[in-house]
Amino acid sequence: MKRVGILGILTLIIMVISVSAVSGIAFATSTDSYILHKDTPLYADQTLSTIACKLPQNQKVAVLEEITIGGEEYFKINVGDQTGYVSALYVYRTTSKDSEQIYRAKALSNKIGGSIDVYSEPREGAGVIRSYVDGSVLTVASSEVEGYHVIIMEDGVGYVKDENLTTSISYNERIAIVIAIICVVAVVLILVITYYKRNSNYFKSKRTSK
Repeated sequence: MKRVGILGILTLIIMVISVSAVSGIAFATSTDSYILHKDTPLYADQTLSTIACKLPQNQKVAVLEEITIGGEEYFKINVGDQTGYVSALYVYRTTSKDSEQIYRAKALSNKIGGSIDVYSEPREGAGVIRSYVDGSVLTVASSEVEGYHVIIMEDGVGYVKDENLTTSISYNERIAIVIAIICVVAVVLILVITYYKRNSNYFKSKRTSK
């Protein structure tokens, strides 16, 4: 019973850590579409030969149609008084996140209970617009600036440093696994010692008979 109780507690601890990590970010329920990178070209027609304008990051657009041009996916969009074509890779939606270059990752700090900063721009000295605790599940995309990734949030985008993201386990999860292993080893040792003490007379008699 003691062994079952201890293992149950360990399982509960790991579940709580996992749930808290996943709940670190919430997404809007709308299906609005936005531009992922700054200066994204909006092409005037399907020949992609003329750039009508360059769209700013996080610009809200209306997707009118999904088409394939030259083997790649494009969206026909409307923004303001302009209609044109933009690569599907440069558009994200608040719920579907269906771009090929958008994926899930976890915040990775370097200490227990630590957090990572989200910056307004991909550069040193940029303002911090938000923080996420270690293990928070984030929606990210590659940045046009080396050393940074784009974080897609429910109210816009920001930037985090590459070293603050992982597709594996977070720092807190690593510590939880180590603690769980130590606890399991300790439980096994306690059971072995207890068993030996309770049967010490048997082992002594066995040695004597030899």
